[in-house]
Amino acid sequence: MKTINFSKNAKLNLVLNDIYDSLLSIHDTEEESIEEIKHYKNEFKNEVDYNLYQYGNLRIYHDEIRDLYKDYKSLKNANNEKLQSIYKHQIRYVSDYILRNEK
Repeated sequence: MKTINFSKNAKLNLVLNDIYDSLLSIHDTEEESIEEIKHYKNEFKNEVDYNLYQYGNLRIYHDEIRDLYKDYKSLKNANNEKLQSIYKHQIRYVSDYILRNEK
């Protein structure tokens, strides 16, 4: 997959690109994945992550999420709920980016 320059912060850029790749891999093709993201956004527009975290086949286990943020010393002692909240917000950010920039 291609690398997107989301941020000047290298750690954040890695995390957001990981989420980007995961979102575009929900289905067999990018087009199908984008359609699925649109569906979730339309159906669950009030959810912070459009329910993609719970139903979109992304990282769901606390250990997987914690591993994604392992380079962040400031989040080393964060509880699982805090990391999950950050992850959900970033899923929404990247989802919106994908839908704004779709082919």
